[in-house]
Amino acid sequence: MKHNPIVSLLALLSVLWASLTFVGCRDYARNFRPPVVEAGTFRARALLTVEQRRTFDKFYLEALRQKLKGNEDAAFELLNHALTINPNASEALYEQSQLLLQLDLPQDSDLVAKGDAMLLKAYQLEPENPFIRKSLALRWIAQKKYARAAHIYEEITAQNPQPADLNLLVNLHAAANNFPAALAALDRLTILEGNSIEMGLQRFNLYDAMGDKTRAYQSIIQLCEEHPDDLSFRVMLGDLYLKNGYDEPALAVYGDVLTTNPGNAQARLALLQYDYKMGVDTLHQHFSRLMCDTTISTADKIKTLQTFANEALQGRFDKKRLFQHFREALSTPQDSPDLGELTIAYAQSAGVPNDSLEAAFRAVLEADPEQEQARLQVLRFALLHRNIAEAAQLCRDGIALHPHQVVFYYYGGIALISQEQPLEAIAWFRQGTQQLTPANDAEIASELYAALGDVLYQQGRHHEAFTALDSALVYNPENVNCLNNFAYYLSLSRTQLTKAAAMSAKAIGIEPDNPTYLDTHAWVLYRQRRYPEAKRYIDKVLDKIEEAGAPAPEDANLYDHAGDIYFRLRKRREAIELWRTAQDLATDAKLLRTLRRKIKNKRI
Repeated sequence: MKHNPIVSLLALLSVLWASLTFVGCRDYARNFRPPVVEAGTFRARALLTVEQRRTFDKFYLEALRQKLKGNEDAAFELLNHALTINPNASEALYEQSQLLLQLDLPQDSDLVAKGDAMLLKAYQLEPENPFIRKSLALRWIAQKKYARAAHIYEEITAQNPQPADLNLLVNLHAAANNFPAALAALDRLTILEGNSIEMGLQRFNLYDAMGDKTRAYQSIIQLCEEHPDDLSFRVMLGDLYLKNGYDEPALAVYGDVLTTNPGNAQARLALLQYDYKMGVDTLHQHFSRLMCDTTISTADKIKTLQTFANEALQGRFDKKRLFQHFREALSTPQDSPDLGELTIAYAQSAGVPNDSLEAAFRAVLEADPEQEQARLQVLRFALLHRNIAEAAQLCRDGIALHPHQVVFYYYGGIALISQEQPLEAIAWFRQGTQQLTPANDAEIASELYAALGDVLYQQGRHHEAFTALDSALVYNPENVNCLNNFAYYLSLSRTQLTKAAAMSAKAIGIEPDNPTYLDTHAWVLYRQRRYPEAKRYIDKVLDKIEEAGAPAPEDANLYDHAGDIYFRLRKRREAIELWRTAQDLATDAKLLRTLRRKIKNKRI
């Protein structure tokens, strides 16, 4: 179950067409002829009048100019006009197809299908045009239509054989499982450039993939003989023996390599595969030693983990035990984010909870600080652990690297508030609001404005606070915490009490059992002198506290409010008892002074 580098290479080629040089073919499929449109269409192009040709050129050239300026919509419309004059202009069809295929659209959309059809028609009209020809081939590669792309590259390499194009042709045929054609292309490449280790490995991989055991053995043995100092070929020979069921010869080859070089990582990891196949009891101990060994490269560990991940995901290896081996590998120093990313991908496929991935995300971020998603995940873990200083630093660096990401402004501001830096928090929140765009999630935008409003209110800047809280509710009218806080602030300011009552009522409509929201609504009603209604809600609060067990220090304000409400209803004895309970719970000096005064004077 080796990793096939061929398909991985092809997946990248769709974005690298500009780096490819033009090429040609010979031998295999040399008689291939691309489909072309009927001859009548070519005659139609020649039937344009001089004036029509001039008008076509005017629209076409202006379209190119607009495209270079970045005005794709204008270019598209101009090309439409040009194609109205000459529907069979390959250059206009090609340009318009590129505009359509560059759009960020689902691959099954009608516009993408139209772009593909236009590109194919452009090729049929002008099959010798190198830009059109290669664009079509690379489009087919992107769609994994490797056999079709190979036909075009056979044509290209027939005319002008170049190493890069022949190498691509080998990979295309291999991806299409046309191994004889791939070997034929490799033979032509060998004639052109001479033999090399890379070509020898390609030949071995092709023989192995097509199941030609005899020639696979011959090719790897030849590499061993030609390069006796490169022990990796000996290990590959052992792997081939093991794959084909020759277990003892495989073990002998691995042993021979380790006799020559006891620290050879490839042979040591290959023995792990041998232990797995043989069902050795000490497999996991062996696995752990290798993953924790700092002399084995991360790249070698990744190859081994990939192989076992395939086994685990097919139900042939313990998923949880393998995840532990991933974590062991991550415990060693990393020079790239690759192992962390593989760990995350495996965990998600294996159903491992995200909360188990902290080490993986930290490894990715440490290796590549510009990884935005990894930074967001590490920030989440820092907040879960209440590591405020780390959260603040993660957000500070995140803002420098990703100024568009509003989340960093929000959580960074929250961290600064926890560090008693409210003015700096206000500055971060305001910077975050300047980054908001229609593409931002309304929920995070609402939370950002709500946090800004809260800290502004605490700083005594009430008018600015109310403006920010209004903005928060524009983004998300259901932001229940904002509704509650805004209503409470208005009640404390004794202003807009009707608005406050509507907001607090909406909050308890969303969360009817939340004691804090019930208390806010009761207090707003109290400010409106609606004392009987206020008592009904504050009694619900007291019931909730009793149901939860003994009251906590943070409940002191609730009992204080209850005492005030009862006092206004002329229930003075109950009011004093409630104030005394609040006094027993309170830790705030100002609240304690107020409660002592109320109890002493037996009045508000």
